[in-house]
Amino acid sequence: MQSAAKLKFFTALIVGGFALGGPALCCLMLSAPEAAAAPRQKSLPPEYAMLERARQLRLNLKTEAALQLLNETVLRYPKFIDAIDYRSDLEREVGDMKGALADMNKILSLLPGHVDYTKKRAKIYDMNGRLKEAIADYDYVLTKQPDALSIWRDRGVAHKRLKEYALAAADFDKTVAMGSKHRDFNDYLYDCSQMHLFAGDLPKAMSYANQLIKTFPQMSKGLWMRAQVYDKLNKPELAKADRARAKVLDENFDPIEKF
Repeated sequence: MQSAAKLKFFTALIVGGFALGGPALCCLMLSAPEAAAAPRQKSLPPEYAMLERARQLRLNLKTEAALQLLNETVLRYPKFIDAIDYRSDLEREVGDMKGALADMNKILSLLPGHVDYTKKRAKIYDMNGRLKEAIADYDYVLTKQPDALSIWRDRGVAHKRLKEYALAAADFDKTVAMGSKHRDFNDYLYDCSQMHLFAGDLPKAMSYANQLIKTFPQMSKGLWMRAQVYDKLNKPELAKADRARAKVLDENFDPIEKF
C-alpha cells in the first residue's frame, strides 16, 4: 500500500511539474534527490590549503610570493614537514643555500635518520662545496640503501673533487658493477678508467678503457682514455694510434645514433 501511495504521489508531482513549468521544472524535480544525495567535496586542512596556494604561486612564476606564504605557513605550523621541504626546494631555486640547508636540518631534527631527506641534505652540502659533510650523508644513505647507484656515483664525484682518487675509483667501480644496463654506462666506464689512472692503478685504468672501447665501438671516448694510459705507460706510438682513430670517429659521429 505504501508503495502504491508513493507511486501516485510521484506521478502527480511529475504531471504537476509539466502543468506548472513544463519539462524543465519536471527535470529539476527529478534531479533534486540526486543532488541531495551527491557527497560534498571535503575542503583541505588549512595548512595544506596554504601549501597548495604556495604551489600555485610557484607555478605562476611568483616564487617570492610563494616563499612569503611558506614562511607564514611554517610559522603557523612549525612541524609541517611538507611545507618545510617545499620551502627548502624553492630556497635552493633562488640560491638561498643557507636557508635550504637550515630547512633540511629542521626536518631531520623532526625525523632523525630519514633517508630521503638525508639524500636531499647531502645534495645541498654538495652544491655548496661542503664535500666532507656531503660524503658523511652519502655514507649514511648507503648503509640503508646499498643498491642506490646514483649515491655511489655522487659520492665518487665528491671524492674526485677532493682529489681522493682511490676512493673515487672504488665508488665508480660500484657504478660499473651495478649499472651495465644504465643509459650512462659509457660514462661510468670512462670515470672508472680515469680515476684509476689518476690513482696510479694503470692495469685497471687500461682494463676499463678496453671495456669501454669494446662495448661502445662507435664512441671515441674510450680511445681518448686509453691513449692517456699509453702515455703513462710510455708507449707514445700506441697513444698516437688511438688518438688518430678517435679523431676519425669524432669526424663521423652521428649525434642521432642510439647507443
